[in-house]
Amino acid sequence: MTLAGMLDIVDDKAAFERLLESLDVPAFAITHPVCVGRIEQREPLVLDDLRFLRRETDRPLKVTLPGPYLLTRAMFVAEMTRAAYATKEDLAEDVVRLLQAEVVAAAAEGAEFIQLDEPVLSELAFASGSTRTFMCAALAARKDPSAELEFAVSLINRVVEPLGGVRVGVHVCRGNWSRDERTLLRGSYRPLVPSLDRLRVSQLVLEFATERAGELVLLDGKELGLGVVNPRTDTVESSRDICRAVEDALEMYSPDRIFLNPDCGFATFSRRPMNAESVAIGKLQAMVDAARILRG
Repeated sequence: MTLAGMLDIVDDKAAFERLLESLDVPAFAITHPVCVGRIEQREPLVLDDLRFLRRETDRPLKVTLPGPYLLTRAMFVAEMTRAAYATKEDLAEDVVRLLQAEVVAAAAEGAEFIQLDEPVLSELAFASGSTRTFMCAALAARKDPSAELEFAVSLINRVVEPLGGVRVGVHVCRGNWSRDERTLLRGSYRPLVPSLDRLRVSQLVLEFATERAGELVLLDGKELGLGVVNPRTDTVESSRDICRAVEDALEMYSPDRIFLNPDCGFATFSRRPMNAESVAIGKLQAMVDAARILRG
C-alpha cells in the first residue's frame, strides 16, 4: 500500500496532507512490509554488523532491532495476512520467536547492549482513542489503546526473557518521518509510565531534545537513555546545552543511570537521510564532548 493510498483509512486527513507536503518524497517510494506468508529467518538482522564492529573496536557495542509490537502491528493487514496468520496474535508468536533467537545470538556474539525500537507506543498514548493514524500502519490496532499497550508489553518481555548479563533497552519516540514538527506526535511520556515500568529492561531510551516530548519523567529502577540532540534540525546543539539538559535530569536520576543519545535516527525515512552527514557528525561530536565534560 502506498502512503497516498492510506488517505481513506486515516482519521485526520488534513494532518496527513500536511505530512505529504512536508516529506518531499513521492508516495511510490514508500514501502510497507505486509505479511503474506509464514515468516522465517532468511538471514540475521544485526549479527553481520556486530561481527564487523567487533573486528574494528574493543569498545562496548550496542545493537538495535525493531521491537516485536512494531513488527507485528506493521506487518498484519487482515485481508492480506489471514491466509497465513488468522490473527495479529498468531503472527506475534512467530515474531517473538525470531526476535528471541536474534537477541540471544547477539548476546552470544558479544553485544553489551541490545535495544528494541518501539516508536508506536507513544501513538497509543497520544491518539485520543483514534487508531486510524498514519504512523506505522495502525490498521491492526485494537480500538482500546490500553489493550494495545498490554499486548506490546507482553511481547517485549517475552523477547528479552532469555537474556541475562546484557543491558537491554527500549526506545520510544514520536516518529521521525518529517522535519516539520507540526506533523509529529506531541505529548508527555507520563501516560506511558505505568506500561514502561512493567517492561523487564534495563533502560528506556526517550527523546527529550524536542519540546514536543514534554517534561522529564521518573522511571523507578531503570536507566534513562536521555535524548539530547534533535536529528531533524540543522542547528547543532552545543555541549553546554547538552550538559544543562543532563543537569536537569540529575534532579531525578543518579549519574550512573543517565546515558546520552540522539532523539532518534539520522537516516530513517524512505531511503533518504533525515539530515546532512556533516550535521549528524556535529551533533554526535557535541554529545561526546558533553560526556567528557560531565565525566570530568
